[in-house]
Amino acid sequence: MTQNAKSKTRVGYCTNVHAGADLTSAKSNLLRYACRVKELLDLDRPLGIGLWLAEEAANQAIESNGVEELRSWLLEHGLQVFTMNGFPQGNFHQPQVKHRVYHPAWWEPSRLEYTRQLVRILDGLLDREEVGSISTLPIGWGMPTPSDAQLALAANHLKQLARELHSLRERTGREIVLAIEPEPGCYLGDSKSLRRFFDQYLVGGADDAWVRRHLTICHDVCHAAVMCEDQRAELKAYRDSGLRIGKVQVSSAIQVDWDRLDLEHRKKAYEHLRSFAEDRYLHQTSTRIEGTDGLELVEDLPILLARSDKPSELRGSWRVHFHVPIYAQSLGALESTQGDILDCMQILNEADSEEQPLFAESLLGTGKSKPMRGVSCRRSLPLPILRMASRRKWDGFWSERIDFARVGARISRHAGRVPSGTYTRVWAMPSLRGCCLLESPRQFLGRKIPFRCRLAGNRGLGFRNKGTGSLPFELQLRKMQGNRSLHSL
Repeated sequence: MTQNAKSKTRVGYCTNVHAGADLTSAKSNLLRYACRVKELLDLDRPLGIGLWLAEEAANQAIESNGVEELRSWLLEHGLQVFTMNGFPQGNFHQPQVKHRVYHPAWWEPSRLEYTRQLVRILDGLLDREEVGSISTLPIGWGMPTPSDAQLALAANHLKQLARELHSLRERTGREIVLAIEPEPGCYLGDSKSLRRFFDQYLVGGADDAWVRRHLTICHDVCHAAVMCEDQRAELKAYRDSGLRIGKVQVSSAIQVDWDRLDLEHRKKAYEHLRSFAEDRYLHQTSTRIEGTDGLELVEDLPILLARSDKPSELRGSWRVHFHVPIYAQSLGALESTQGDILDCMQILNEADSEEQPLFAESLLGTGKSKPMRGVSCRRSLPLPILRMASRRKWDGFWSERIDFARVGARISRHAGRVPSGTYTRVWAMPSLRGCCLLESPRQFLGRKIPFRCRLAGNRGLGFRNKGTGSLPFELQLRKMQGNRSLHSL
């Protein structure tokens, strides 16, 4: 990976979106997905990885010198771990997860032991002088409210781990931070409650310096958006409180503003929203009515939908904790909180250089996501990020999907028909510092793809035919709608 002199921020590919509770499954997923990403990018350096290992996989990695073997295996396949996701301790991909993902809580010894395992693994995987981070559960689920004794025990476990991380740094020079991740509905459901917990239970003692160094914040953009938090205000509040941001998870939520929709679009939005009410995960939903104070947080989307089956009666704005692809500005009749991502990126770009791994969680959808329909990319997400790349360490990729139903164009200077097959990707090579993915409908197979391309400087693009290699052509991607250019890389 390259090192940027101005910033140590890194972008990585998340792996907790892929099912697999044991080490064999975890490695299989890395081969299938992460290595594929690296192949598409044609990287000449390791791809940054945010690794999720469930408790079973972590135990297997530690046994019989497994960490060193895992490190060698990762290097062999061009992957490099710099952060880990320690939030889901058990199997995150069971048929029904719901509240199970919040167990065990931080007042239970098994949570501390699991996180110690991750520290040991990350210490063995990191390069020399590299700083690592581990995101973790925000204490536990918020209902019933944890007792004072439980909170004190949770704080003691966190400080005990911070003491061990401090000892590791003193002994070896290795710095690993724990990043507590607020999530709607949890005891620490927003940034304000997290700052209050630090003030009441974690800081202010003789060990204050190393507690602040090793106990940090994992800022999940989706989670903050669901709680209707202002990205700039909350990130500034962390800094003003002397709290470090150890990780930023770039993710997007669903939102719908009922008051702005006519009856026809309300019906479409309601039906589309019902498709997201599924049995596997909790989808906490906040509601806010203009002109009223505060917001209401409902534990799960199906509960809120059950209150009324008449879209005409719905009021206010809803934000749903359902991680959707970050390239999508809208999802059919629904919208996303993509704007919060852009705000967060701008704020981080303005901030002083600080070690805060930037971790893209929902690049192409997550394990929580269903296939998107009616995805619109009218607002280009990658470009603001690419403008930051000149001063940031670039270990991952940003992508954007184009809906062929919305985009008309043609292939220029591409002779003959496109061979039949399952076409999955059109991508920009790394020289363009981006990756643009297109999904090809079946009706285009065996025919000329309606896709207009042009390239200044003869940089390469490729049309990916799954299983049969790629057809290179010297063109630059340009999305068109009629005769109007939407965006040019």
